[in-house]
Amino acid sequence: MYKLRIPFKLAMGQKLNIENEQGEYVAFGDLQAHVEFTGHFWVLTLRGFESDADAEGFFDWIRVGFDWWLLERGMAATYPLEIDPIHRPEDPEAAGENLGRAFGVPEEDRGRVDGVVSGNRPAVFPVDEHIKVFTAGPATVTMGNTSTQFLEHIRDALLRGGADARASESLRTALDLYAGFFSESSSNAKFLSLMMVLEVLAGDRLRNADEMEARATAADVVETLIKGEESAIDDCLQHAANGLRGSRMSHTQAIQSMVSEILASAGRPEDEVKAAVREAKELYRLRGNLVHNGILDPRHRERLIDRSRELVSVLLHCCFEREVIGGQ
Repeated sequence: MYKLRIPFKLAMGQKLNIENEQGEYVAFGDLQAHVEFTGHFWVLTLRGFESDADAEGFFDWIRVGFDWWLLERGMAATYPLEIDPIHRPEDPEAAGENLGRAFGVPEEDRGRVDGVVSGNRPAVFPVDEHIKVFTAGPATVTMGNTSTQFLEHIRDALLRGGADARASESLRTALDLYAGFFSESSSNAKFLSLMMVLEVLAGDRLRNADEMEARATAADVVETLIKGEESAIDDCLQHAANGLRGSRMSHTQAIQSMVSEILASAGRPEDEVKAAVREAKELYRLRGNLVHNGILDPRHRERLIDRSRELVSVLLHCCFEREVIGGQ
């Protein structure tokens, strides 16, 4: 039997209130789960896998659960996406003796060491082997959830999504940006990270808007140059500049179209969809002020971030439910 150990960090100001006793495992579907804080990382340990391949496959799948926890509770967990291999000594007895001596373990408490794994990285190993976990590096963890709520959200997403549930590359990027929002300290950076989520979700629409505007502007420039009307060249270049400004309006329209489509597809009421479209237009206009003019009214900045997060959270929920866990 094998177990999977996943150390993770939470965004600054977030923590888990551990409800299980030290060493106590709770039922987690066909598996057993344990959550603890090591002083460096939060650690989710799952045991009950028949093979290391089963545990590694589950590790790839469980990201869906962490994504759902982020969306449902606003808890941003980060962890390495590759499993650390077990480093096995040639002589387990000698390794146990040497490590025990190095770390001041009383002689009577020393024992064989079948392998060593990094406590900073996910790992899979047999439950009946003597595997030592060594962790390095401080953790900066200070909104909180209980460990029971954490496990419930992970399990809920996995059960609803099924074994093949995964986020697309674009949704994955949007979720990563949303998780990054919780780690940003600057208000401007927080706001822009949320606006980038909107841009990722509107990806194809934004690309189409750019291509159409570029083609139209290039056609006008070429036509004027071919005619050789020098007096018209300045007017044509001015038109090109206007076209660039117009593309920003096209971007806003693309964002609005994305918001409308996602919410309508999710069956949200028409008045809610219209209100969200208006909100997206206003927020993206303010994003333009910040990016192009460096201006974001500090008197309304925090409220603006709250509004942006509310809109982004709703959109990501709809996308996640439709794409990852809604089809089961």
